Amino acid sequence: MSSNHLVKADSKDVISFSSGVTIFSPLNRTYNSKFLTLNFTIACGLGIKYSLNYSIDGKHEGPMPYVIDDPTELHVVYRGTGLVKLPELSEGSHTLTVYLEASGLVAHKSSYTDTLNFAIDLTPPNISILSPVNKTYTSDNITTTKIPLDFTVNENVSQVKLSLDGQDDALIDGNTTLNGLSIGSHNIAVHAQDLAGNTGTSETINFTITAEPEPKPEPKASPTTLIVATSGASTAIIGLTLLFYFKKRKRKRTIS
Repeated sequence: MSSNHLVKADSKDVISFSSGVTIFSPLNRTYNSKFLTLNFTIACGLGIKYSLNYSIDGKHEGPMPYVIDDPTELHVVYRGTGLVKLPELSEGSHTLTVYLEASGLVAHKSSYTDTLNFAIDLTPPNISILSPVNKTYTSDNITTTKIPLDFTVNENVSQVKLSLDGQDDALIDGNTTLNGLSIGSHNIAVHAQDLAGNTGTSETINFTITAEPEPKPEPKASPTTLIVATSGASTAIIGLTLLFYFKKRKRKRTIS
């Protein structure tokens, strides 16, 4: 796996500010929805009045109403909770700023401004398998057939799964090797989940593994060929013998 990173999602569940405001959502992470809820609590001091407002990307959106969890009990600090539906958000990065003003028993007014960052991602990751490809592979050993799995993803992902021949998806850390593939047809696909929870799937690759053909034995000479060769040699010997005979006979005649 190249051009991307396998990373762990942010596990931080809350963001606490010095103002006494604690944010449960949204947090400094990526979401796969345009519609989020501002979920928060505030630590309220006895006899102090609070005013809470928020803005998104520098645009003022309105107040942050809250209710005291148990107003009948007497405490120095009370806990207030609030839920505010945020306006529809566009895909991309955003900032959320909380403005708090406190006044009451203290002689002066205290103001706090706290900001967090988050993002909206609605697009599944794009996965491309580089190996294997749609073709036939020849193996010289059917028990140890190995084919590299090489793929790319266009963004950081938190999880990658491999689907081979319709079997249950198996978690993988990245590029790997497909071991022990049997002779025959196979198919493979890769699934990846990005940090927002969007899942993308590669195209399905179909490939085939065949055994390397055994070498053909060298052809052996047939008995007929041997007989012909022997006959030829015999004919040559007979011809030479006759030639020697006639030459010798002619020589005798000449002498006499």
